[in-house]
Amino acid sequence: MKRKITVCIVGGNYGLKVLLPAILGIKNIILKAIATKNKRIDKDIIYYTSWKKMIDECGPDLVLIAVPPKLQSNIIKYLIKNNINFLAEKPLTYNFIDAKKILDKFKKKKINAVVDLNFLKIYSILKYKKLIRKYKYLNSDIKIKWLFKSNSLKEKKSWKNKHKDGGGLYLNFGFHLISLIIFLFGDIKFLKRCNKKNNVHYLVGKTKNGNNIQIKLSNNYVGKNIFSIRYKIKKNKYLALENKSVNYHGNYIIYYQRSIKKNIIFKQKFQNSEESRINCSKLIITDLIKMFKKKFFIPFNNLQHGVRVHQIISNI
Repeated sequence: MKRKITVCIVGGNYGLKVLLPAILGIKNIILKAIATKNKRIDKDIIYYTSWKKMIDECGPDLVLIAVPPKLQSNIIKYLIKNNINFLAEKPLTYNFIDAKKILDKFKKKKINAVVDLNFLKIYSILKYKKLIRKYKYLNSDIKIKWLFKSNSLKEKKSWKNKHKDGGGLYLNFGFHLISLIIFLFGDIKFLKRCNKKNNVHYLVGKTKNGNNIQIKLSNNYVGKNIFSIRYKIKKNKYLALENKSVNYHGNYIIYYQRSIKKNIIFKQKFQNSEESRINCSKLIITDLIKMFKKKFFIPFNNLQHGVRVHQIISNI
């Protein structure tokens, strides 16, 4: 019989909406408890108001964290100290300096950890990555656009609106975007600081393979979300990934474009945002469990990826 994996969750918002249903679909997991100060949704679950007391009393194999970045940082350091595997939400913490401290502590331990970069598990994005591998994307042009409207970035009292607390446009949404660029095209370096005009942020950079990247990012867009990546594969021909919908986590299409003509080669089935996040987080948690069950320790894992995203953002 396979050993059961004991899991605790810290966080009563995203933790209950996404991480809890994600683990309920994974075999051989035992949910020990949830630490939250929010409303409790199931009387059969053990709840704590103190995350530290929960961890000390339950002694879990794995802790899933979904709390504001400054609190998440404290929890991560406690888990590393006590040799407990963990999943953390993005951003990893509230700034690059603290992220590097976490990575330095983590490297000294034989535990596994991941940042829940669930965009990297969206099926359309994985399919797009396979397609671009066919081309030698050297010294090419990549144009990226993400225009959307975020209510959370307008809540003045919320940490999500404050860059110093791990929020704001770049740590809240740009974290996904930059991690996605690295995942698809390799590491990136921005050539100059952000140029902002009429609430639109313009970024220009190069990947390690010499690709030129132009990014247009705005959280003040009126209308449906627009997310697109146009990668030039030949003269006047592009391989594109696009999503125009109210859900920026799913509903993508992939197509070749020459001039104004689009040849759609893949269209994702409709998913609502929450369903997509649950499915993607489930895949990430499953991969993590496979690693530490087999004692297959990866010194950096995607934690290093997350720290690099912090570093890039700190230079914007």
